[in-house]
Amino acid sequence: MTFFLGIDSGLRNTGWGIIKKDGTKLTYITSGVIKTKADNQQDIYKSDALALKKIYDMISNVIMQYQPSRSAIENTYINSNPLSSIKLAQARAVAILACSMHNMIPREYQASTIKKVVTGKGNADKIEVNKMITLQLGHIKTETSDESDAIATAICDALSN
Repeated sequence: MTFFLGIDSGLRNTGWGIIKKDGTKLTYITSGVIKTKADNQQDIYKSDALALKKIYDMISNVIMQYQPSRSAIENTYINSNPLSSIKLAQARAVAILACSMHNMIPREYQASTIKKVVTGKGNADKIEVNKMITLQLGHIKTETSDESDAIATAICDALSN
């Protein structure tokens, strides 16, 4: 039996999900979203630093509480806004660091690979991904697509094992 942590990183919303694999059976354990928001937009660097600290602390807490043996994270994509890409990369780096500090080097997957493994289509939309994780793990309710994407990342890692 192996526990998997999936992470969908973002500076304002980082999704995480824990699943268990026992033989070929996958079971949903828990999931959530780490929400960060600048309290004061005048000091954006300070608020970004606090957001990154919160992501690190919360991922570390999830790891300590649920003791997953494996972790996985979606690869960074480059979007049209360079500042958004940098902030995404920072959040992703902090999540990777949190895993690494707990002796887990996350496996990295392209979004299209995660979608293909979970839905059978590399270009599936978020609704299709959410539907398939519900079919595979039972009727779970996710708060955001960040959370369902994190669960999908954990499923991808478990099925690619």
